[in-house]
Amino acid sequence: MNPVAVVGGGITGLTAAFYLTRSGMPVTVYEKSGRTGGSIRSVLDQGFLTEDGPSQITETAEVAALIEDLQLEARRLYPNSDAEARFIVRGGRPLEAPASPFGLISTKLFSAAAKWRILAEPFIGRSDAAREESVAEFVRRRLGAEMLDYAVDPLVSGIFAGDPNRLSLRCAFPKLHELEQMGGSLTAGALASMFKRKNGAPRAHTTRKRGRERALFSFDTGCQVLPDTLAARLGAAIRLSARVSGIAKSAHGWEITSTSGGREESNAHSAVLLTAPAYELAGLAVRTQDSLSLSALKEIVYPPIVRVTLGFRKDQFPKPIRGFGFLVPGKEPFHVLGTIFASCAYPGRAPLGHVNLSSYLGGMRNPAITALSEGDIIAATLADYRTLLGVKGDPVFHSHRFIARAIPQYTIGYGRYTQWMWESEQSMPGLFFAGNYRDGISVANSIGSAVRAAERIAKSLNG
Repeated sequence: MNPVAVVGGGITGLTAAFYLTRSGMPVTVYEKSGRTGGSIRSVLDQGFLTEDGPSQITETAEVAALIEDLQLEARRLYPNSDAEARFIVRGGRPLEAPASPFGLISTKLFSAAAKWRILAEPFIGRSDAAREESVAEFVRRRLGAEMLDYAVDPLVSGIFAGDPNRLSLRCAFPKLHELEQMGGSLTAGALASMFKRKNGAPRAHTTRKRGRERALFSFDTGCQVLPDTLAARLGAAIRLSARVSGIAKSAHGWEITSTSGGREESNAHSAVLLTAPAYELAGLAVRTQDSLSLSALKEIVYPPIVRVTLGFRKDQFPKPIRGFGFLVPGKEPFHVLGTIFASCAYPGRAPLGHVNLSSYLGGMRNPAITALSEGDIIAATLADYRTLLGVKGDPVFHSHRFIARAIPQYTIGYGRYTQWMWESEQSMPGLFFAGNYRDGISVANSIGSAVRAAERIAKSLNG
């Protein structure tokens, strides 16, 4: 059997390749850059740990199984107990977000009118299933404008770096859409669960059963531990700095044309799994009898993000920093979308006696952020910290990274892309799609997408 070609060496491609090799299939991973891991990048510098991509992972059943299969249990970290609180900025100051139905009613984050509006939600009828609503339309209709502005808008910025007016509820938050269509109420429980602090280790001791708990976790030296371990297991199956320029259907499978070190070569494969970002796949030439074009994928929006990490001494703050971090609604006059109190959340993120604050700027709210200089971006972030956290003096550490295309936006009409992928797999046996542009944007979603893709490939090749 010729190896399965996996295009893209991010977490999706690495996970799929790992499980394909475990099932006895040869694999070749083509990664255009000089490293694996995609958006997951953890760097320790002067005792401060920075995370360019995700800073923690949701422990679904598939994620837990992967951790166990890689024997990484001993390196997994759950958040510190003092990282439970989440904050949302309102009126220029961080207010603690509710984490329970009762908290949603008692919180100071929302006005009395907004709370009465929540109580009326169960009496609001469901929408026409045939009409695709934006996240903003859905929340405004069921919960009111204030809940949109000071709950869902900051959450959408924190999760997608997106705009709730453009995101499709059905595609971006399918469980909320399904809940309404089944006649369920969102009151308190569903909304509060979005803020719920799932910090503790799951109670179940059998790792593969932990999906019910959906705890959050990281690793001792950051999230990059996961792709690095996968890459080490795959070894020579990974080809770095190998840019795929063409895919062709042949009589015996698929031919991959790639360029590495200025040299072009073609290799035969039994199947192809496309896991690279959609904007990269859009430029690939796929030669088949029916002339499959991937160019439509270039329409998927990926906004820019800037990650800024600033380090301070603890005595530079008027009171101790606590909690996981804060989110900033678009109505508030700040540059930062959200900030993670990294040194509160996990050990090993800052030197003793110091604080690590990692913020994200830009996104759909301010895509022009990438035009600013490093100095301007750090100054803007520091100005927000001075107002919101009262920090004095200059940071003792700073780091930033521009991410030109960060997170795919599941905008209105996004279902046409996922439907097209499914139809393409049916019409082109041996060609498969997986990744955060198909099955959800989180690391857990990507791992789940990879596991299911590996299963589809194995079933296809083994009959």
